[in-house]
Amino acid sequence: MRLLILGHPDFVEHKRLMDEARLTGHTATVAPVEDLAFEFSKSGFIVTLAGRNLLDSFDGLLFRSLFPYVSESLLLAELFHRSGYRIMDQSLATGIYIQSKTYSAWKLQLAGLPVPYGLQTNSPAEIRDHLNRTTWPIIVKSVHGSKGERVHLAKNRHEAEEVLSIENEWPCLLQEKLEIKNEYRILVLGFHALGAVSKEPPVGDFRRNLSLGGRAELVNLPTKTLEMCELAAKILGYEFAGVDLAETKDGRKVILEVNRTPGFSGFELATGINIARKVIDYLINN
Repeated sequence: MRLLILGHPDFVEHKRLMDEARLTGHTATVAPVEDLAFEFSKSGFIVTLAGRNLLDSFDGLLFRSLFPYVSESLLLAELFHRSGYRIMDQSLATGIYIQSKTYSAWKLQLAGLPVPYGLQTNSPAEIRDHLNRTTWPIIVKSVHGSKGERVHLAKNRHEAEEVLSIENEWPCLLQEKLEIKNEYRILVLGFHALGAVSKEPPVGDFRRNLSLGGRAELVNLPTKTLEMCELAAKILGYEFAGVDLAETKDGRKVILEVNRTPGFSGFELATGINIARKVIDYLINN
C-alpha cells in the first residue's frame, strides 16, 4: 500500500505509522491538507501534492486531522472512495461529518450508553439559569477544545463566570463534575478493543489527559466494559477510536468522550502493544 496520512508531519504517532509501514513493505507519506492543491482544468479535476496527482501516487488515505479544512477533507475521502481506494474512516466518504461533543453524546445516549450530564448553549440567559440550579463544582469547556485544552474546573458561580469571560467563545459546554474513582483510555480498532490503560492526572491538575503529562498504566477491564467502548466507536463510525471512560465513586461507568484521531504513543509505552503496526495491518487487510 502507498498510504497518505493527512496530518502534521512532526507528530510522533505519524512518524511511528511511517516506520511501521516501511517495516511491512509499504510506504507512508504524511502531509497536512494545506499542502495539497485542488485543480480544475479542461482535462478534469485533480488533487496534487508537490505536483503529483494523489490518485497516481497513493492507494490508501488515513485521516489524522480534518479541522479546519473539513470540506476539503471530505472531498478527498469521496475522491479516494470513488477510485476504489482504502480510506479510514470509511464513513467520511458519505460526506457526512459532524465534529460535536454534544452530537456525539446525544448519539451515545440514544443507544443507551451513559454520558455526563451537561448543557451546550449560545445564550447568556440559559447559562445564568443553569448556574442558578447547578450542583457545584462543574466543568466548563469550549466545544472546540481537544487533548484537555480549554477545559476548566469551576467550584462556584464566580469561577464559572470568570472562565466564561476569559474564554469568550460560544457555544460553551457546562458539564457535571463527576466524582471519579478511576479513569481509563481504551483504544478501539475496527470496532474491537485493543487494550486499556488507567489514567492518573499530573500533580495539581484535575485533567487526566496523557498529552498533558498524565500517567498511564496497563489494566485489564471486564469484557462488558470493553464491549461498551466498542459499541461507542461503532455508533459514531470511528474505525480507530480512543474512548475515555470514567468509573465513578458511586459505581457508574460513564463515557466521557470518544476521540476519532487518538494519540497512542503513551499507550504503546504503557502496554507494550504496537498500535502503529496494528493500524497499518488493519488498513491493508480490511
